Amino acid sequence: MVGRIHKIDHSLMVAGQLYLSAYIARIEDLVSAINPGFFADIPLTLYPNPAKDAFTLKSFNTGILTLTDIQGKEVQRENIVFGSNYVDISHLPSGTYFYKFVGERQVQSGKVVKE
Repeated sequence: MVGRIHKIDHSLMVAGQLYLSAYIARIEDLVSAINPGFFADIPLTLYPNPAKDAFTLKSFNTGILTLTDIQGKEVQRENIVFGSNYVDISHLPSGTYFYKFVGERQVQSGKVVKE
């Protein structure tokens, strides 16, 4: 199963029959468990672009973000989690960079400009 289901189990067992069972799950985990591809088609959101010292990457998947320079050299690699991710690029010189996100069920690429 995909995702974690946080379970609180309140069960009443009478003569070998299970009568009551309650489960509590975080919504993204529940949807992922029911339909693992649900979030796969939702694109990443990256802003601001152009960026000065950092950008925010919103993702509905976990994965790896790789930044490469114009020559194709990898200059940064980040672990991306579900939700908002702050990516510090203050150490990079100004220019155009290409990003590639590889997640469990999603691959997306594009470019980001550092001012």
